[in-house]
Amino acid sequence: LASIRATRALDVGTGTGRCVPMLAATGARDVVCADLSIGMLRRNRHRHRICADAYHLPLPSGAFDLVNASLMAGDIEDLAPWLEELARVLMPGGHLLYSDFHPTWTERGWQRTFDTVDGQHCALPRAPHTLNEHFNALERAGLSVVAASSVK
Repeated sequence: LASIRATRALDVGTGTGRCVPMLAATGARDVVCADLSIGMLRRNRHRHRICADAYHLPLPSGAFDLVNASLMAGDIEDLAPWLEELARVLMPGGHLLYSDFHPTWTERGWQRTFDTVDGQHCALPRAPHTLNEHFNALERAGLSVVAASSVK
């Protein structure tokens, strides 16, 4: 990410906005945060926040030169239309940065978990995808893979 220079960035599935400083560090003077959860957006203090479904973003086509979706792919049942929507809002020559948990996590029975403020342990549902599913959906969306990293 250090080599990417952006003017407008979109953080899809932003949650509390933990990636906003990283996106701003690219030089983006405008970072828009989108999430479907009102509760998460309330915890996100960034000034440009929208409640939106990542399959149907209420944003203009080609509006962003950097789109980020950190650890969101596991929330997406069908990668292809989701990536097509991210490609739609990405300007030509822009960069999409997204991540997912490695497919072997499912084989190992690992889960996405968190503890609530009252101490309840919760597991989140996850839609597992193979690496081939990721690459095929990226190709269908007209996106080219510049770099991919796999940490097991």
